[in-house]
Amino acid sequence: LKTSSNGLRDNIRGITSLFRRGGVKRISGLTYKETRGALKVFPENVIRDAITALKRQERTLYGFGGHEALAKRLTQHI
Repeated sequence: LKTSSNGLRDNIRGITSLFRRGGVKRISGLTYKETRGALKVFPENVIRDAITALKRQERTLYGFGGHEALAKRLTQHI
């Protein structure tokens, strides 16, 4: 593992705390990579949906008020 100068160690500690909260005791190395990928995909999908909605409405990013789409996205992943 790399040192905290790159931030990778801090990310692993964050992922570990998520696993501990879920009741997981032992974690393999590949699990960190998979979890990091999954945690990266979710915000990308939310941002893509927001941009698509804004383009459809012909609005700028600072004028977005589509909380319904975000709530729908959150309930799909839970």
